[in-house]
Amino acid sequence: MKIDFDKWHDGIGYDLEALDEMSSEERISIESIIVSRSPWGWRDIEALAHLDTPRSRDCLRVASKGGDREVKLSVAQFGAEVLTEGEITAILVEALENADLSTGLSQALDLVEDRHPKEVEAALVDGVMSRKGDVAYHFASMLLFIHGKIESPYDTSMRPFLLRFNTEDREERVLAINELKELIGH
Repeated sequence: MKIDFDKWHDGIGYDLEALDEMSSEERISIESIIVSRSPWGWRDIEALAHLDTPRSRDCLRVASKGGDREVKLSVAQFGAEVLTEGEITAILVEALENADLSTGLSQALDLVEDRHPKEVEAALVDGVMSRKGDVAYHFASMLLFIHGKIESPYDTSMRPFLLRFNTEDREERVLAINELKELIGH
């Protein structure tokens, strides 16, 4: 569970392999340490999901209801089996509507790559119209990916088109949105 600067900086979680090698008693002890921590972070959520005990699953459910956005997204990422599809969708939609690149938006977009029911897609379309240009750029890219127009959300083949969303000029944004809707069949 020791996180030095490099592990923190590089987003490396706790040593889950070491957790697998522990005895049942040691795993219970580690679970108690994690459960008693406050507030939980994504590493704690990942470890609780990995432990996969009745107590850790209960903690994941609690975290999905009352944790901050990044904790909720971590539950959706690492402990999705304790949530319904509707709960996961609600977490993603909330993040798409309100998060920015420093408060969980990247994490939400990573999850959207594989989970994009109609409510999530609608939040992306709304965000392309209403969010700031840097966010609209990423939402448009994700929509192109979801609809098979680019190979990945990080594909740069349509970058000149996507850059048109990063503008303060409302008319330019509307033109880009109309073109996007045509491309994705909306």
